[in-house]
Amino acid sequence: MAMKPEMYMSMLDTAEVVAERYKIGRDKQDEYSLECQRRVGAALQAGRFNDEIVPFTTKMALVNKDTKEVTFEQVTLTKDEGPRPETTAEGLARIKPVFEGKTISAG
Repeated sequence: MAMKPEMYMSMLDTAEVVAERYKIGRDKQDEYSLECQRRVGAALQAGRFNDEIVPFTTKMALVNKDTKEVTFEQVTLTKDEGPRPETTAEGLARIKPVFEGKTISAG
């Protein structure tokens, strides 16, 4: 990339290209997202990742809304906070696409 920075394409742009090229509409994307969230929820509940996830201690920045002062608090993460097994098809459908007129969303 250092030699040809014009060849760089973000993952969002890549996702849009793939969706367009293979005609994967928003409905199919949401369907896949919903199934992925269902599967990860079942796997988490069954303890399938218990031997792979280890606690990780780090510092979290906290911003005082009134003074804008930033303080740090030590926290220990014990699980992946990304999965959302409570996701619904209706909820996914309400998420706006990242790019206007396109299909990729945060769902």
